[in-house]
Amino acid sequence: MSMPAASNAVLPSRRPIALAVEDDGFERMRLAAILEKLGFEVVLAADGAEALSLLTGQAPDVLITDWQLPALSGLDLCRAVRNSDPASRPYTVLVTARDQMEDMVQGLESGADDFIAKPYRAEELSARLRSGQRVLEMRRTLVERTGLLEQALMHHSRTREALDADVAAAARLQHQLLERATTPVEGVLLAHLLRPTRKVGGDIYGIANLGGERVGFFHVDATGHGIAGALHGFAIATALLGRGGRAVEFDDPAEWVTAFNGRALEVGTDLGCSLVLGWLNLRDRRGRLCQAGHPHPLVVARGGAVRLLGEGGLPVGALDGTVYRSSEFALEPGERLVLYSDGVTDCVDAAGRPFGAARLQRSLADSAGEALDAQLRAVARSLDDWRGTAAHDDDVSLLMLEPGAQP
Repeated sequence: MSMPAASNAVLPSRRPIALAVEDDGFERMRLAAILEKLGFEVVLAADGAEALSLLTGQAPDVLITDWQLPALSGLDLCRAVRNSDPASRPYTVLVTARDQMEDMVQGLESGADDFIAKPYRAEELSARLRSGQRVLEMRRTLVERTGLLEQALMHHSRTREALDADVAAAARLQHQLLERATTPVEGVLLAHLLRPTRKVGGDIYGIANLGGERVGFFHVDATGHGIAGALHGFAIATALLGRGGRAVEFDDPAEWVTAFNGRALEVGTDLGCSLVLGWLNLRDRRGRLCQAGHPHPLVVARGGAVRLLGEGGLPVGALDGTVYRSSEFALEPGERLVLYSDGVTDCVDAAGRPFGAARLQRSLADSAGEALDAQLRAVARSLDDWRGTAAHDDDVSLLMLEPGAQP
């Protein structure tokens, strides 16, 4: 029996709806009786145009349509249904007396999901519809999961945007911290280079006026890369810069490093790092430094000779109770102090060979006669020539100091 078209979409909890389209009155009533016996709520249409009008008002689960119809053929009706929303598209069965292969191809291309030949038995139609309901369930599950995937992708996009904003903020903070840490100090020339593997990194360095004739310096390679490494570097640099006005605490850098190692282990190894911390008297060019798991500082003479400073030592946060030692050094006129992270020497070329300490020292020696900034650029070019266009695997940083005009 026929029923008026509903105005809202079909809900899974109610009886499934079947739209039956047949221009022959007897066949239409027979089809309705079979469908009602199968548990469907039946909507009837006498031609394709009427069926299309009904489809605009509701979403049946199943559409069974004759091929030959007045006003609008079953093929045209299938094409209209094919272009509808996949979430509410009915399973379409095309009823026809045609049995040629080209007819079946034409029907499938028009959007029909299945065929049934006239005359058909109720059992055959029932089997086809049970198969169709399984297809509908799979289709709707797919649509639902596609919707969930789209939501997840949207959430991922929003999360990525938020993360990008956080990274940009961290990069600004790192830049501001480096600006503060490399503020010129009267009496010392300074050149530095930072190339983080990402927008931010765990390398941090700087100088601080310790009062009188001394300038403090530090170079830190914090555990981790990206934001995590940057946060560790921020914490360490803030601790160092925050003590810049207390010259007595830097009289023996090893005491500060030993105390900091204990604090790092108290809060966990997240504050682990390698570092060099020291001071330089600008009047007599004598200084003292502590090396903790960091590459040996280098002294580059005006003529190109290079020598190593420091006594090694474990990284900060590696072992409780570690006692660090300071070593004294002196710079001759024109000599420069170079601090760097292991990202410099570990930088590999296309064949996987590291840049190495010897190649770094050779680059410094070859450019020793140039101005400090020019020497830094020469080392950077050597690294670029070695690495090529590939991004660095580790943060790369250098800090170069040269006692200049007297304070």
